[in-house]
Amino acid sequence: MTDTPEEQPPQPQAVQRQRTGTLDSRGLKVFVSYSRRDLEFAEQLAAALEALAYTVIIDRKGIHGAERWEARLGQMILEADTVVFVLTAASAVSEVCRWEVEQALERRKRIVPVLAAPLDHSSQPHEALRDLNYIFFYPDPSFPGSGWGGGLARLHATLCVDIEWIREHTRVSEMAARWHAAAQAADLQPRGSELTSLCKWRDSRPANAPELTVVQRAFLQASEDAEARRLDEQRQQIEDMHAAQQARAAALESSGRAQEERAKALKTVVRRTIAGIVTAGLLTLTVGVAGFVAYRNGEQARLALLQIQDERLLQDRLIRLARNRDFPSPPYEIDILARRYEGESTDHVGTDFTGGVYYGIFRIKAGAQLDAFLAFLRRWATPFHDTLANAGGGAGALTRDARFIEAWRLLGTDPSSASEFSTLQTDFVLQTGYDRLVARLGVLQPATQSAPRVPTISLDVAKRSLALRAVLFSIAVQYGPSTRLVQDALSELGDLAKRSDAEVIAQLYRFRDKVDTYFPEIQARSPNFAALIRERNQWEQRDALHILGHDRR
Repeated sequence: MTDTPEEQPPQPQAVQRQRTGTLDSRGLKVFVSYSRRDLEFAEQLAAALEALAYTVIIDRKGIHGAERWEARLGQMILEADTVVFVLTAASAVSEVCRWEVEQALERRKRIVPVLAAPLDHSSQPHEALRDLNYIFFYPDPSFPGSGWGGGLARLHATLCVDIEWIREHTRVSEMAARWHAAAQAADLQPRGSELTSLCKWRDSRPANAPELTVVQRAFLQASEDAEARRLDEQRQQIEDMHAAQQARAAALESSGRAQEERAKALKTVVRRTIAGIVTAGLLTLTVGVAGFVAYRNGEQARLALLQIQDERLLQDRLIRLARNRDFPSPPYEIDILARRYEGESTDHVGTDFTGGVYYGIFRIKAGAQLDAFLAFLRRWATPFHDTLANAGGGAGALTRDARFIEAWRLLGTDPSSASEFSTLQTDFVLQTGYDRLVARLGVLQPATQSAPRVPTISLDVAKRSLALRAVLFSIAVQYGPSTRLVQDALSELGDLAKRSDAEVIAQLYRFRDKVDTYFPEIQARSPNFAALIRERNQWEQRDALHILGHDRR
C-alpha cells in the first residue's frame, strides 16, 4: 500500500539540501577507506557518491606482499579533500585501515566515519574515530531515519559543509608537498596576489574544519618571509641606486667633458630604472587591493613587470661593477667578458620580458637552443644528459617543470658535478656559438631582401689577441652566431691586416651600440633597457682594452 502525501514521513533537511547541493559537490575528491571484506559495500557507496558528482578515489587493487603500497595510498590520501572511513568490525582491526587513518590525520584531512553494519562490543576503532559523529547506513532504532538512503543524504550534507575551504586545503597540501620535496625551492612559493589569497584562506578557517599541517604552515610562512624580503630588497635597491648614481656622477665629473656627458646619460638611465622599479614595487605592494586583479589577469601587465625586473637586474650588475673596478687577475679565459657582463650562476633558471625561459651561465634559451645543449650532453657527458632527460628534457625546460628545474639546479650546485657542468656550458657556447661566428668571418655572406651582400671579411682570429677573442665570444653569447653585426662592423674597416686589435674592438662596440638595428624588438619594447645595454657596452669595452693592455705586456 502506497502512503498518501499526508502519511509520508517528513524528509530530513539533509535530503532537501541534497537536491541543491550536487553542483557544489562537483569535483570534490573523496577517498574511501575500507577493509577488503567490505568491498561490496564500498563499491555501492562509491557508485552513489559518483552519482552525486563527487570524484571518488578508491583503491581497488588491494595490497600485495612485494608492492610498495604506502606510496600509492599515501598519494591518494594527499590528493583527496575528505576521507570517508567505512567502519566495520573488519576495518576496526585492519592494520592497513589504521595506517590510512594515521595518514589522513598527519595530512589534516577531514575524516567522516560511516557505519556499514552494527559493531560488536569487542570492536575497538582507531582512537581518532571514537569522538567523531558516525553516519549510519543501516537501520538503527536509536537514530530515526537511519539506513542506506538516510545515511547517504546525511553523508552528502556533511561533505558539502565548508566545501570551498576544504578544496583549498587539498590544493595547498599538494603545493606544500611539491615545495618540500624540492628542498623548499623558492620558485615554488606563491607570491603577490596569490600569496595574499592563500593567507586570507588560512586565517578564515571554519571552526570545525581541519587544521593546517606543519608543512602547510611552514610553506605559507616561508612564502610570506620571502615576499617581505623581496619588497625590502626592492626598496633598498632604490636607495642604493640613488646613492650609486650620485657617487658615480661625482667620480666621473673629474674625468673631463666626455666623462661628464657619460655620467649625465647614466643619470637619465638610472632615473628611468628607478621609476620602473617604483612602479613594480607599487604593483606588488597593492596586490591585496581589488584593482590589482585587473593587472594580474592581463598578460601585458605580467610582461611589463618582467621588463622592469630585467632592467633592474642589468642596472644592478652595472652598479656592482661601478663600485668594484678591481679587475680579476690573469690568466684570462675567452669567456671572461661574457661571464662578467652576461653570465649568471651555473644553476641559474630565469625568464625575461620577451617571454623566454633561460638556463645556466650564458642563459641557454629553452627551445631549440636547450635541445641542442641536451644533444651536446648526450655526446660528451651522457650521465648529465640522462639526469635532465629523465626530469622532462627539453619539454620540461620549456614549461619550467619543477622536476627539470630541480635536476638542473642540483647539477649546478652539487660539488661532485658543478665544476664539470660549468665547463660543459662554456664548451657548448664555444662550439655552437663562438666557433660558428668566427667561421663566418672568412665567408662571403649572400644577399637577402633585408640585408645587402656583405664584403668578404678576412680576419685570422687565431693570430689575434685574447681580448678580441673575448669580445667575439661575448657577441656570440649576446647576439648568437648568426648575427650580421660583426660583418657589418668589420666591412667598414677595409684591410683588417692593417688594423690593430684596439681599432677592431672599438669598431665592434660602436656597432653593438646600434641596439635599434641588431636588437629591434628590445629597442621597440623597452628603450630604457636599450639604453642600459649601451651603458653596459661602454664598461665592457673598457675591460676589453684592459685585457688587451695586459696581452701586450
